[in-house]
Amino acid sequence: MKQNCDLSDLRERAQRAKKAGKPAGLTEEQVKAILTPKSFESYQQVVKQWHDFAEQLLDDDDDDCRVPKTIPSIETVKIFLTWLVRTSNGYIAEKINITTLRNRLNALKRAIKLHTNYQFTKSQNEEIEHLMSKELIVEEGLSTRAHEKPVASKQVIRDIIKFAWLSDEYNYQHPRTRIQVVFALILFYFLGLRPGDITVEGLENEGLLYQDISLFRQRTDDYQGLVLRIRLRNRKGKRDNEADT
Repeated sequence: MKQNCDLSDLRERAQRAKKAGKPAGLTEEQVKAILTPKSFESYQQVVKQWHDFAEQLLDDDDDDCRVPKTIPSIETVKIFLTWLVRTSNGYIAEKINITTLRNRLNALKRAIKLHTNYQFTKSQNEEIEHLMSKELIVEEGLSTRAHEKPVASKQVIRDIIKFAWLSDEYNYQHPRTRIQVVFALILFYFLGLRPGDITVEGLENEGLLYQDISLFRQRTDDYQGLVLRIRLRNRKGKRDNEADT
């Protein structure tokens, strides 16, 4: 390699290229213009939490560490999530809920993508999800309890069913769809179920099949009439989740 050649012009070009290769960075006003009001509120919250996390555990006051404008390692993200569980107060339990933690993670991912254009890989997302759905529940007491939500009253269900039969002008692709929808509403009311408990959702549950439902006439000393028997399946991978018990 030649030692005495002039490289000043290449050095200048290389420095310009280096600066050009760095993300320009977005101001808060620019981020606000990009996001919806609700997403921007989540963005501000997670940025503040990341700032506090960086001050306490990373010993770094640099602005790049606060936003974050740089791409954190997966291990750093996992430590951040663990720190959130350990230091945050929950609303319906002592510790925050897993849904809240997932929302914080999504806000963090959004901030990272906005400032670095980086997206986590599938394997990285799976590693983080395993931390939240398994390790943090057992080791840090991450709550899986769900908010209590009222079930629609009998009158509401009756009004919806009446509308479906008498006023709904929508033409379903299959003639039995309306019957199935009305029957599902009846199940929701009498069993206190929600759509996710009986409808098929990819990789989440099997849903109800017609073979799970039987209607027969029963006659006993205490009752004489029709009986509807429904078999509900326990969903896989939900045994540690209080919201599903």
